[in-house]
Amino acid sequence: MLAALRPRGPDGEERLHAGSLGIVSTSLDVGDSRLTPCTARVDDRFVVVGQVRIDDRETCVRRLAGAGQRVTTESSDVMLFAHGWAAFGESFLEWVLGDYAVIVHDVRDRVTTMVRDPFGVRMLYYAVSRERVTASNTLAAVLASPGVSRELNDDAIADFIAVGLNSDVSSTSYRGIQRVPPGHLARIGAEGDARLTRWWRLPELREIRRRSDADYVDGFRTVLEASVRDRLRGSSAAVMMSGGLDSTALASIASRLLPGQGNVGAATVKSATAYAGEMERARSVVSMLGLSHRVIDAEEFDCMSALGDPTLATPEPFDEPDLAILRALLRSSGDMSRVVLYGEDPDTILSPPDLPELLIATAPWRLASDILRYLVHTRMRPHLGIRNRLRSSRARAREAERVRSPSWLAPELSRRREQRLAASQTPTHRTRPQVAHDIAQPLWQSVLESLDAGVHRIPLDVRLPYIDRRVIDYALTVPAIPWLQHKRILRDAMAGALPDDVRLAPKRGAPGTMEHRVRRWWSANPSPFVPSAELATFVDVAALPEVGPESDQRTSLEHLRLRILDRWLRDHAQSSDAALATRLQNPGR
Repeated sequence: MLAALRPRGPDGEERLHAGSLGIVSTSLDVGDSRLTPCTARVDDRFVVVGQVRIDDRETCVRRLAGAGQRVTTESSDVMLFAHGWAAFGESFLEWVLGDYAVIVHDVRDRVTTMVRDPFGVRMLYYAVSRERVTASNTLAAVLASPGVSRELNDDAIADFIAVGLNSDVSSTSYRGIQRVPPGHLARIGAEGDARLTRWWRLPELREIRRRSDADYVDGFRTVLEASVRDRLRGSSAAVMMSGGLDSTALASIASRLLPGQGNVGAATVKSATAYAGEMERARSVVSMLGLSHRVIDAEEFDCMSALGDPTLATPEPFDEPDLAILRALLRSSGDMSRVVLYGEDPDTILSPPDLPELLIATAPWRLASDILRYLVHTRMRPHLGIRNRLRSSRARAREAERVRSPSWLAPELSRRREQRLAASQTPTHRTRPQVAHDIAQPLWQSVLESLDAGVHRIPLDVRLPYIDRRVIDYALTVPAIPWLQHKRILRDAMAGALPDDVRLAPKRGAPGTMEHRVRRWWSANPSPFVPSAELATFVDVAALPEVGPESDQRTSLEHLRLRILDRWLRDHAQSSDAALATRLQNPGR
């Protein structure tokens, strides 16, 4: 397993072997020694191992000390977690803050509990057999463990063919390897029995009315700055920064918390199709804050270059034709600092609810007053979602089209997929259903995995200050009108800290970027697609549509996805054959 762990942690190794328990870990030095130990023991009963960052450590230490635990502010983060578990058990998870993937082994009861943070920022995979339980934050490490099958999970592959990712966040592309979903714990008993339990849900908090507009803004700024401060924990940081509000706000806060030339850097992707002014705004922020700056030119990378580059291989199929650009952005960020801040996803946590939810959260007279005040001050209508509700039937039709399996997917896989989707449940929430829905989406987990060092194998730690319980809880309590209209609370919180042309710029994507890059790929006359025998087990090759330079965008992207999967399946078959040959050569190992 160590070979799979070393790329993410090149600065040290730790080994423990006690009876039937074995632990190996590697460490990444980010400038805070309290983060590097991965293992702790408490009361001769609990052995705890994991990737742990405890936020608001002073409060955590104070509560643990009050419960009789011998901890200090210099205790390692994994030691704090271990003492918290020893003192409070599962209830410790209700109030501890941070990102973590933790395995707790109870020596006395021979029970192993695997815990993942509420939003799944840290990865956690496991395999259970009659001989052993294997778990890691790195999928490749679990695959490398003896006795773990490399047999594919056909349903996960079918989902990838249909929508570009595995729709089940509790499974992987391998039948014998599971993942602990975000906000869940998996408990493995002494006899190998496994039980999965959800321990966290998006809270339903009451709206809080404050005395003045300044109180709302100051409160939000306070929790966001605390989140950034807890994620720095070192002498430097890099920010994956566009010219938009979300990432530049993090750069501004980080540069204030880590003063000094060169302590904070920014890495930006320049695209020929980005909207006018994006790069200029990024450069104006860099100049204002005195940041070091690296620019990655997207035009220097070919779409689908990952097909011929083994260094870009992923443990599971990953639907990103421009994976090379993402890796270049990560490498450039890592060259500046091993701590990297990423600005996802205020668009989700600060999204305004629709009128029915507003009526639940706010008294009708007060809501009417909020709407009138907003109209008077901005001469704009607030988001009420009425048009969305009127168009709901068409939206449902579009959703049904999105989840429908393509006609060329193998019939049995298509049938099973439809059954799984019909049985799946959408998270519910009385006042913020869209937020609850969005943070539970498999797409969000796919994004987080792409940023994890166990996937990209670059020694850095990507941290997401907006994905913080304090920030999200605050956003759930502010009146949606006006504070969640066009992310006003974040814009006001950054007044004076960013240039106004950045702070007040409307949210824009980069329309046309992928279309441009796909057209350029077709113009390079790519080699004809000849599906492998491995892909033919999942799709009807004869039914695949004809695709070419004039195909529509959706058809082209589906074609690229099949090429990505085909390459991954070929690599999987080769690695499986190599693993089998090794076992045959070393039968006693």
